[in-house]
Amino acid sequence: MHDNFLKRIEVITSLLIVHNQKSKVVPLRLVLDDLIHVIISSASSNQSNEVLKGIWINRIESCAKKANITLQKNDWLCSWSKVERSRNQAVSTERSPSSGSSITENNNNNTTDSYTSSIPSLKTKVTEEDKNRFRKMFDSLNPNNFWVLDATKRAAAAAGPDVNPLSVEEKIASFALNSSNLHPSYSMILDVDEENWKTVFTKEELMEIQNEGSSLIRQTPDELLGLLKAIKKMSVEDIYTYAYSLPHDPTKDHLLTWWSLTLLNAANQFLCENTGTERVGEADTMYNNWSFLSTIFRGSNIQVHG
Repeated sequence: MHDNFLKRIEVITSLLIVHNQKSKVVPLRLVLDDLIHVIISSASSNQSNEVLKGIWINRIESCAKKANITLQKNDWLCSWSKVERSRNQAVSTERSPSSGSSITENNNNNTTDSYTSSIPSLKTKVTEEDKNRFRKMFDSLNPNNFWVLDATKRAAAAAGPDVNPLSVEEKIASFALNSSNLHPSYSMILDVDEENWKTVFTKEELMEIQNEGSSLIRQTPDELLGLLKAIKKMSVEDIYTYAYSLPHDPTKDHLLTWWSLTLLNAANQFLCENTGTERVGEADTMYNNWSFLSTIFRGSNIQVHG
């Protein structure tokens, strides 16, 4: 086992030196391309693609550091996708030699070719242009700002010293590039309630992501709850009169100003058969009926555009 490990280190170092003779900075993707067959042949059946990725990226980085060779680490996810695709195809062939079905790229041995969607009719196939655009965006990110979960670190440590824990961003990118359909991950959006992420993150990792930070949905201010309670049993006419006579200073009491204008506008829609807006465009009608959204920022530091 130790001899095999040393041979792999020798192979990696030799490849790094060869590429370093051609360029001062060695692209990680080229090294991965050269190591595809070595990686696949050395992988054990119980190793997930994610664990395998962590092991080999860590080995290559360690060898480059010892050899004082600089690695260029952008655009390597595409090369790793080739490794996963080749490995999955080899595994499929072993399990079903007579099968003629096609194999799709996946992560953690679970296919993302046809991700779960509540609106299957809206699935759009990913093009190479989409993938190239995504890679360019991902490569522009600063890896120092990536988030490595504590649960991921613990799992990597338990798997062995050769396993390099992957960040949340790297896992999202890997999932995106292995998907045949456009997915929110192409915008680096992670919805922990979506079933697909259970194939990418462990239950502990998803729980850690879920519990990070404060709730995105803010609680309703007590003052506004009191105002809502005050009009609960009022008629439309009474609401209009209440809003019109609500004592407040429009230069300081911004919530009460917004509340008064909102109630006046809403009640006015029901107090006259002809509001004078029947023939206006749909956009004007929608803006008028939903104006409470565009005026809620009155007195704040937020500027609304559009």
